[in-house]
Amino acid sequence: SHLTKLKLDVRLKINTDHAYCQLITKPLHPILHDK
Repeated sequence: SHLTKLKLDVRLKINTDHAYCQLITKPLHPILHDK
């Protein structure tokens, strides 16, 4: 039970980090594509 919650927390953190990363990199995409 505790292990399952831990797995869910890790998955949630990974998803949050991924979304946060996309949020940061998305505005940079046009700049990167121009080069």
